[in-house]
Amino acid sequence: MERRKTLLDFMGHVLIIYGFTMVCMLCFAILFGESAKEYSSFLALGSKGVTSEVMAQLLFLVVIIEVLQATIGNENIIKFIPVKLKSICMVLFVFITVILFIIKFQWFPIGMWQPWAMFILCFLICFGMSTYLSIIKTKMENQKLSEGLERLKRQWKEEEQNES
Repeated sequence: MERRKTLLDFMGHVLIIYGFTMVCMLCFAILFGESAKEYSSFLALGSKGVTSEVMAQLLFLVVIIEVLQATIGNENIIKFIPVKLKSICMVLFVFITVILFIIKFQWFPIGMWQPWAMFILCFLICFGMSTYLSIIKTKMENQKLSEGLERLKRQWKEEEQNES
């Protein structure tokens, strides 16, 4: 049984995701900033980074994504939806939300195919990495649970033998 999530858990997740996002944006700005600064409000500073306006937009995006995650992941709110369907919905919601932000804040020209191709490529890479990390985390947790179960079985067996 999972412990109940608190506001501090929510804020912690927001800050972790935001920090990771900002590191990615820094790398993106360094790699592509100078060539994209004329086309993109997102990279208006070129290789120097992103503006505080874009940073605020990204923070707002992260808060929305975390609210979606907290809602979809909450068993008390959405009870009878299978985990796979919840995961698919979450990915679709994030994808659509980011697209809406791209359009609303004009992060790049929506009429050009190259920025969209880069966005989709980056999204797929991040999705693949997060899926891989989730699989590794799940395997590690399962290994710990298996080891704990084996210890309990040995302990119960020893207690049973001591009682006899």
